[in-house]
Amino acid sequence: MAITYTWSINTLEAKIHEDGLDNVVFNIHYRYLGVDNDNEKYAISQMGILNVQYKEGDAFTPYNELTENQIIEWLESGLNIQEMQNAITKEIDLLKNPVNESLTPPWEKVN
Repeated sequence: MAITYTWSINTLEAKIHEDGLDNVVFNIHYRYLGVDNDNEKYAISQMGILNVQYKEGDAFTPYNELTENQIIEWLESGLNIQEMQNAITKEIDLLKNPVNESLTPPWEKVN
């Protein structure tokens, strides 16, 4: 099963001032979406927050110069991407090949 993965960066939380710098990002709110290439109706996403920490002396990019690619690099270096992809693949497989179902009690009338 081939799956296409995409990132969405929802929010960046930043310290207004830290170590003489302005708008220092410390939390990245993200969504990681996996879509089955054979049938786009099968899609699963994971949402989360990655805490990043600036250490004095580290390279610093001013907030207004940050790029989506840079933030994605932070996400991919700070998260276990393989584990996330494995979980998404498993959930898509369960959508395609369910093992459970929700049933209405047999004494209830279905209208």
